[in-house]
Amino acid sequence: DFTPIEDIVFNEFRSLIAHHKNKIDYKTLPSEFMVAGFKKDVRIVLEYTNPQSEFEVQFVSPSKKYFTWQHTYFDNADLIAQEIEKGFALKEFILEDNDYGNWIVNVRQTNDAETATPTYLKYTIYKDYGTPQETKKVKVVDLSNHNSKVTLDRFFY
Repeated sequence: DFTPIEDIVFNEFRSLIAHHKNKIDYKTLPSEFMVAGFKKDVRIVLEYTNPQSEFEVQFVSPSKKYFTWQHTYFDNADLIAQEIEKGFALKEFILEDNDYGNWIVNVRQTNDAETATPTYLKYTIYKDYGTPQETKKVKVVDLSNHNSKVTLDRFFY
């Protein structure tokens, strides 16, 4: 059951089709995968090894507005339960037609509890996702080393 991550799966399929259309028999694919000019300005995907880990990711726009996504039992208990049950631990963020300029991505672990499963966060940022000009940058961090807020990335959009 991919329902909880359906948007992520669809974006991956659309990107695959956009990059390899001449190698795919796309005539039998559902029409929702055949989006002409599929493109996302900036796509950020977070994958984490332990769905029980509690952390937050903060996006700071060039105008100093911020959005914080909390992966905690207090803020997202249903999501964490679903991740454990379904076996996924990832989140996607899309920036389109947003504040242009220098962005900052901060991260911090919000619980100090030791778990048997180490918690690593894989951060992947795509620019011009789904186009021939697509670029990709990947970082992997050990969240246990980040109990206070640290800057994970800075990028221009």
